[in-house]
Amino acid sequence: LEVINQESMAHPKDLILIQVEADLVYKQGNIVRYNELMQEMIALEPLNSDLYNNLGVANAKLGLKDEAIKYYNKAIELKPENPGALINIAVLILDGEKEYNEAMNALGTSKADYDRYDELKAEKISLYRSALPYLESALQYRSDDVDIVRTLKGIYSQLGEDAKVKEMKTLLTTLEEGQ
Repeated sequence: LEVINQESMAHPKDLILIQVEADLVYKQGNIVRYNELMQEMIALEPLNSDLYNNLGVANAKLGLKDEAIKYYNKAIELKPENPGALINIAVLILDGEKEYNEAMNALGTSKADYDRYDELKAEKISLYRSALPYLESALQYRSDDVDIVRTLKGIYSQLGEDAKVKEMKTLLTTLEEGQ
C-alpha cells in the first residue's frame, strides 16, 4: 500500500494504480477509503457502469442505503444489462423485509394488532413489487442463476402469482438437474 501511495503521488490519474489501491483497502475493510477511491475513478471514467456499481456496494456497506440505490441506478442507467447492479439494488430493497417480519411477529392478537398486521403485510408486498423488476431484468442476463430464480419464486409466491411460481419451479428444476 505504501508503494502504491508513492506511485499514486507521481501518477495521480493512473486508473490502474487507483484500482489496485481500492482493491487493497477493500480487502482490509477500509470501506471509507474505498469509497473515496471509487469517487476518484468515476471522475476519470464517468461512464463506467461497473464503477458506479462498486460505489453502490461501498455505500451499502457503510449503511448509506439511499446513496447506494442512487449509484446502482446510475450503473443501470449507463448499462441496463448490468446484472450485478440489478441484483444489488434488489437485495438492498429486499433487506427491508426483515424489519417487516420482526414487526409482524411482535404483534399481539388485538383488533388493533390485526389491523397493523394487515398494514405491514401490504407494505411488505409493496417492497416485493419494487424489487421484482430488478430481479426479472437480472434473470434476463443471468438465466442460469439459481439464486435469482429461487428469490423470484419466493416473491411470486408471496404475491400470489401462481403461474409465475410454477414457471420458476420448472426453471429451477431444469437448472438444478443441469448442475
